[in-house]
Amino acid sequence: MSREETPVTLTPADYARRTLGDALFEVMLRRPGPTPGCIVLRALPESLHVAPQAARGVLEQDPRFSVQQGKFDLLARGILTGSNFNRSVETLIGDLGRPIPIPEVADFMASLGGRDSAYYTELLSRLVRKAEVFCEVDGRLVPRSWLLFPEGDNEDDVLFYCDLDGNEEIAALRSGCTAEGLRGADCLETAVNLVRAARRPISNKILGFFVYRLHPADFDPLELLREMLAEERLYAEPGLYWIPGDVRAGIKAALELLNKQATTTEKAAGPNLDELLAEELPPDHPGYFIDDDNLALVYEIMNVSTQPVTVLELVTEVLGLAPDSPRFLPAAHSVRALLRDDPNILEVGPTTFAGAGATGGE
Repeated sequence: MSREETPVTLTPADYARRTLGDALFEVMLRRPGPTPGCIVLRALPESLHVAPQAARGVLEQDPRFSVQQGKFDLLARGILTGSNFNRSVETLIGDLGRPIPIPEVADFMASLGGRDSAYYTELLSRLVRKAEVFCEVDGRLVPRSWLLFPEGDNEDDVLFYCDLDGNEEIAALRSGCTAEGLRGADCLETAVNLVRAARRPISNKILGFFVYRLHPADFDPLELLREMLAEERLYAEPGLYWIPGDVRAGIKAALELLNKQATTTEKAAGPNLDELLAEELPPDHPGYFIDDDNLALVYEIMNVSTQPVTVLELVTEVLGLAPDSPRFLPAAHSVRALLRDDPNILEVGPTTFAGAGATGGE
């Protein structure tokens, strides 16, 4: 649906799921290809305060991701392979819906094959210097088409040269965004006032036009965007559409509820592994052999997870064994023994361990 039509009203829960999806998207940008979900989930930034299990449903349902044989990837990776470079980068930024750090774009483009990240970093830097297709704001890449660069001597010239002549979004917002009293002390204050007055999401470029009308001598699209991205009174929707920052409190509450529901469900459904492992396997039991691939995944999870990891999570997520499997208990013993024997991993409970990601180690 076009944003020039009546915007869809989203709930804080919708925004919370999108927030998680965006964080997962950025994790996947740094991956070289299809990755087990347990790795993706545990690489989420600690600042989200969301347990991995709370994000699993988002990872499985967000249409920006694909899954094959238990491994997740960005849908764009398959679609963009072999495509025009500029178009690929624009598509990638569009999928995330906001500016992307240049190193993450470079890593993703390198994963498509042909060159290393350093080559793409230099290529993107040259494109930013030209500023014909992409610009840079605090190390993040943003399409020039998302910004207003005024040209001409008057408002009609700006509309014409910026390809906004007859724009339906401007027509829909003009009455509310040209009212008396909206001009603030500077461009940022005016932007905050305009977003509140719009009473609907307003795109960054169109917002720029209305700010420019009130501050023609001071308007700088990149400086304004930099300030807006750091402004708590504003919130950026996908595609760099702005709404009042009041929604943040609802998003935080929705994330907390999602986390609480997921962890409560998991605790209720999972076996009491502490009790099960209290009794050792018989001496003649063959145990469980962890192959090299799964061994590498166990250690990667311990290195990337910012929270302690349980043996139950490793057995179910990495080894793929359900509690009713006859191999589950032997595998749990093997995983616990593996972690206990590693001097770089800290035992924080009978079946809970913290690796470098949680302890700050290398």
